Amino acid sequence: MGAQTTRVRVEIEGLGSLRAELKRFMAPMTYDEIVRKLPLSGAAAKWDYAVYVQVDIKRGAEKPIYSISPGDVLYWATNGSIIFVFRRSQPPTHSVRIGVLLDDPSPLESVRPGSRIQIAPE
Repeated sequence: MGAQTTRVRVEIEGLGSLRAELKRFMAPMTYDEIVRKLPLSGAAAKWDYAVYVQVDIKRGAEKPIYSISPGDVLYWATNGSIIFVFRRSQPPTHSVRIGVLLDDPSPLESVRPGSRIQIAPE
């Protein structure tokens, strides 16, 4: 894979879509596997600071992180999920940063658990 960044559209049932950019330098092996498997989809789950969707990817955390900010896009190795952060917090254990949202992340606060999420190339 030669691309260093991949733009994706995150379609969220009942909310619309957000744009994100996945960045290879943040976690190259994780990035390559995610991009190769696009589009990805699943049901939304939610914490007080993020929305996440379980995907069919199983990898270790190649570059663990220790803090997160609104707009971060993470891969959570423990659960095989992609996380979209809308509030500053501590990340779940074994998470790696894989990109950033290009749009305001605050609408994610109103996502209903169980809503369908699809992540597809732009």
